[in-house]
Amino acid sequence: MRELSDKNKSIIMACVCVALVIAIGITVVFLINSLDGNHALENKKELENKMYATVKEVGDDYVKIASLDDNEEIHVNTDKKLNEGDFIVITYNEDEALSITPNEIEVIARNKEVLITPTTKSVTTKSVYVSTTDKKTTSVSTTKDKTTMTSKKVTKEVVSEDEIINFAKASYEETDKAKEKTSISEKVKKNFVTLIDFIFYKGTIKGKTFEELSDKAKAKIIYYVLLIDGKIDNKWPNYKKTIKDKTDDLKSKLIAKYMDITTNICDAHADGCEMVKNDFNLLKKSLGLTWDVIKSAFSYGYNKTYTYLKNWYEVWREK
Repeated sequence: MRELSDKNKSIIMACVCVALVIAIGITVVFLINSLDGNHALENKKELENKMYATVKEVGDDYVKIASLDDNEEIHVNTDKKLNEGDFIVITYNEDEALSITPNEIEVIARNKEVLITPTTKSVTTKSVYVSTTDKKTTSVSTTKDKTTMTSKKVTKEVVSEDEIINFAKASYEETDKAKEKTSISEKVKKNFVTLIDFIFYKGTIKGKTFEELSDKAKAKIIYYVLLIDGKIDNKWPNYKKTIKDKTDDLKSKLIAKYMDITTNICDAHADGCEMVKNDFNLLKKSLGLTWDVIKSAFSYGYNKTYTYLKNWYEVWREK
């Protein structure tokens, strides 16, 4: 019996070894295929081109498009349902061709869905940072006999951008912690109106105006105001009706300002590009900012060209 048992052990050991060899072989093959697949995908992505364009002509199995970059007319092989005037982005593998079979076509905006101006409007946006310490003012008093010049020294406290950002952040935290079943507090109301006036109506916070801030600070403040607006809509949906003159289409106006500032920062490769994109991704998740929502705000943007619509789309679609 012992001898038979030893034979069984040998058979079992042999089977285990064979199984291990087979498992190792399968694993090696899988890894090789995965590496080859990843390499092929990377190569495909490297070869893949992207083109933004408007649709000029629609056929049964093709469209003719005008490239946004150079207005070159290109024949695209596709049976996707498109309309003349649609603004699209296509990805394709050919390096350069007047006829393309695309890998993918995405419609950014349907014909006449958004207001587009045919030419680029020149807009200069600049950030001003003013230090106001130890300024002097001069007053003049006049009598019949003589004119007297007097000077007095006026010292104005320097307010940093961080102080204003912290005000917006604290206002959001105050709104966030308020309970839904209670009435909206006077403090939440006051802070909300102060921030709206600050952004849109030349109001001041701690003596500064919105236009005096850097683009990075502007974006951060709008980020918090969008969050506040979302909380108010959820907790006290009827409140904004009481200040309708200030809040009519407020979310779209805030989104437009945020998108304009974000594209300015990132187009200039300025410090803060990653911050505003990360903040925007948080807004997308918490406020449900679909492309349709962003697109509807485009009418409030300061530059209504296809180029800017493309820039907004690229900011929105980036993960």
